[in-house]
Amino acid sequence: MIEPTIYLGPPGTGKTTALLNVVEREMEHGVPPDRIGYMTFTRRGVEEAILRASDRFSLPRSRFRYFNTLHSAAFRQLDMKTDNVFTGKRIQEFALEYGYELHGGLSSEDGTYTHLYGDDLVLFFENFARITRASLNEILKANDFIVPDYERCCRVIKDFRHFKEKNRLLDFTDMIEQFIDEDEAPLLEVLIVDEAQDLSELQWAMVELLSRHVKRIYIAGDDDQTIYAWAGASTRFISMAGNVEVLRQSHRVPIKVHALANRVIKAISNRRDKTWLPRQAVGKLSWIENVALLSAPELAMYQTDYDKTVMMLGRTVKLIKHKFIPFCRAHGLLYQYFDANSIKPNVARAITAWNDLKEGKIIPANDALKIYNLLPSEGHTKKPGIAYGYKSKLARLAEIPDESVNLIELKNDYGLNVDGTWNQVFLEIVDPRDIQYIQKVIDNGFNLTAKPKIHISTIHRVKGGQADKVILLSETTKMSDKFATNSDEETRVFYTGITRTREDLTIIHPDKRYHYEGLFE
Repeated sequence: MIEPTIYLGPPGTGKTTALLNVVEREMEHGVPPDRIGYMTFTRRGVEEAILRASDRFSLPRSRFRYFNTLHSAAFRQLDMKTDNVFTGKRIQEFALEYGYELHGGLSSEDGTYTHLYGDDLVLFFENFARITRASLNEILKANDFIVPDYERCCRVIKDFRHFKEKNRLLDFTDMIEQFIDEDEAPLLEVLIVDEAQDLSELQWAMVELLSRHVKRIYIAGDDDQTIYAWAGASTRFISMAGNVEVLRQSHRVPIKVHALANRVIKAISNRRDKTWLPRQAVGKLSWIENVALLSAPELAMYQTDYDKTVMMLGRTVKLIKHKFIPFCRAHGLLYQYFDANSIKPNVARAITAWNDLKEGKIIPANDALKIYNLLPSEGHTKKPGIAYGYKSKLARLAEIPDESVNLIELKNDYGLNVDGTWNQVFLEIVDPRDIQYIQKVIDNGFNLTAKPKIHISTIHRVKGGQADKVILLSETTKMSDKFATNSDEETRVFYTGITRTREDLTIIHPDKRYHYEGLFE
């Protein structure tokens, strides 16, 4: 691989913009967009690059055919079909056929197994060995404290590989391995690789193949955000030789948070030393004893009054699920948990439409249909809410643009035979645990169908994202201590969490033994 130009992009310094500037320069010098490879770690990163490139250069998306994740580039090169991909659904099929304890947790970004217990952990290690190009036997023996039955591990792996072979399935790692084995690089003149700190050794081998014919390579990342070593990410980028350019000005991180981030990251020994600047805003930094001391009224204002967002972040799923979700539900705050809204969209729309009807309003027929979709018809084991055959009649009305109905019309003409408050009408449909929570949301004056401004997530899942206010749990776990390759990785994880905020960072003191001490003076 020829010597690359390396862009080091600390948090909020505009790596994507810098790389799109590279694309622009290359196109100005006569390189067609379909001779430029732009590879990044996530589909979100690819989508952002394609949208911004097609908008900036006024070209259709199809012209940027080599803007991909590495997995999707391999998928295309191998001329695969989606039915040939080993997905979470296939895990369940494998488990049922062979009688294993599997839960179907598989990252849609890189194929990493997300349930780190039971037989899922065995498949995690099998995949880990391949992407790191390490010995599977050595990895299993090194982790015998959590997968002690070596013979069972070998049996699970053997059956797993047989299942894929007989069903002609490839997982994400198989795709890259086959791409490398075919040894056919596309004719690219320029190769751009973003989020390089997240790539595994196997993915670096694919990058080397992709670079075979290119004249220039640009590699971007931030070694201080190398937080996926536990999942197989290589540390190669930290010491990679090349022409290094540091993007120095953050457009996100304020002065107080920047000072904390710099103090935290200096605890790492194996890193590229770099100087970067905060944006010119003081920001706010505070510590509180526990989640209960968060201000629910302040967080509610983000939903109603502020055009701003909140992230509630923690080291593990268990921590955020047991601390942040109960707080939000107790105070009737809308939130998004990973990618799922706290109130299912179909339920939110049906309840909103019903409350409008009860207030005497006319609603679109399509919204009335949302109500009917949640109500059982006659003949159902639950208490029927619609006379038989009337749901299809309303559906035909909803197909007509601008048609609307009121409550009386639904009762007289469209078979509606229930009445009452929303929680009486939907009592048998909505989870009883949600009824009290939804009523609190309504009492707070929130629009049930609005996009939640609070995002609850692990730090790993929001890397690359940002919010105006970040609330960060300082706790870690005994298991994460064992999975982390060294203390540097935990430092990088919390550095990444700290630097998601644009304005306000609140750090919550731990109530357990295991926590990241670097967050406290």
